[in-house]
Amino acid sequence: MLHVPLNQIHDMADGEQSLNEVLTRHLAYIDGEIKQFEEAKTLCEKILQDGKEYEEMNTELYLNELSGAAPAADVWDETGSGRRFMARMMDVYLALLIPLFLFKGMTWYDALSIPYGIQMVGILALAEPILLTLFGTTPGKWLMRIRILHQDGRKLNLLEAVKRTWLVMILGIGLGIPFVSDICAFWGWQTVDGGKQVIWDRLSGSVVEVKNEKPWRLVLYGAITVVYIFVIIMIRA
Repeated sequence: MLHVPLNQIHDMADGEQSLNEVLTRHLAYIDGEIKQFEEAKTLCEKILQDGKEYEEMNTELYLNELSGAAPAADVWDETGSGRRFMARMMDVYLALLIPLFLFKGMTWYDALSIPYGIQMVGILALAEPILLTLFGTTPGKWLMRIRILHQDGRKLNLLEAVKRTWLVMILGIGLGIPFVSDICAFWGWQTVDGGKQVIWDRLSGSVVEVKNEKPWRLVLYGAITVVYIFVIIMIRA
C-alpha cells in the first residue's frame, strides 16, 4: 500500500536491506513523484487557460516549460500577427532581389520578360520548403524570431513544407496578384489576430512559434528595408 517495490520487501525480509534504508530511499522517490505531479498539474491548468485546441498546441513550448529549459516568457509571444506579416514581407523583398542581382543583364533572362510578381512566387515556392525543412525558418522569419514546426514539435518534412508553402502562396498572398494579394493578406491578419489558426497551418499540421522580439532585430529589419528601397530606386533609375 506504500508502493514499496516487492523486490525491496523481499530484501528486507532476507536481511539484505534495512527498513530505514528502504523507507529513506522511498521517501525521496515519493518527493520526486509529488514534484512531477505538481508540475504536470500546473501545466495542465495553463493549457486549459490558454484555450487552444489540440491541433493548435505548441508542444515544444509546453515541454520547455515543464522541463525548465526556458522560461515561458522567452518562448512564446501571443501577439505575433504583425511580426508574421513583417517576416513574410522580408522574404518577399529577398525573393525579388535575387533575380535582379543574379540574372539581370543576362540575355536569356531579359528575353523571358517574366513579371516580378511571378518570379517572386516561383522563388519562394522553391526556396521556402527547403529552408523550413532544414532550419524551421526563413531569413525573414529568423529576423522576427519565428519558427514553423509540426504540431508534435519537430521540423516539417519536405512534403509538409511544400504543402504549407503552396497553400501560403495561393491563400496567403494570392499568388502575388495585385489586389487579390492584399485581400488575402488582410484575411490572414484578421484570422491570426482573432486567435484562430490560418488554413495553411491547419492543413499542413504546422504551428508557428513566435519568440519575444529583440530590439536589435527590429533595427536590422528597418536597415534592410531602407537598403532594399534604395536598391530598387537605383535599379529603376
